[in-house]
Amino acid sequence: MRFDKILGLTMAAICSGAIGQAQAESLVVDNGEITAVVGVEIQGGLYDLRFVDSSFNGGYPADFAGYGVLACDAVKAIVAASDSGTLQARRDLRPRGCASSDACTILIPNHATGSAPSAAMSYACELIHVGGQFRSGDPQWPFDPSTDTGYMPDMTYAILTPAR
Repeated sequence: MRFDKILGLTMAAICSGAIGQAQAESLVVDNGEITAVVGVEIQGGLYDLRFVDSSFNGGYPADFAGYGVLACDAVKAIVAASDSGTLQARRDLRPRGCASSDACTILIPNHATGSAPSAAMSYACELIHVGGQFRSGDPQWPFDPSTDTGYMPDMTYAILTPAR
């Protein structure tokens, strides 16, 4: 193999490693709150998970009925990153929308009966945040889609989007 070809392959490997590390899971913190987890690899793609207080029917776009399997896969990916130490937060940080100092439940909708803005029932995969760590909760938790988590100090929703 020629030297210039070896050098080119080496540079490509270094660059792809740097790109992968730049997109690794990380927490976004604003005003003492965790507002998002960005760069989460789920089903082979990179996603951002943003925390918002809302209701299912009011916080998600019209015709949204859930993320399907992606919701519970997001929980698994974030828990794995938390367990490995990739996602570390100070114990005093909580996800946006969570005022409880004990624990917070983050709802990631996987399916609903109907769709926003008029779903009759929603089901979510729960991501639990406690003591600076993320843990999994119920994978099929039923929740009234008209209930606004802004009135619940220990609960918030998550919105998944492809990473930018």
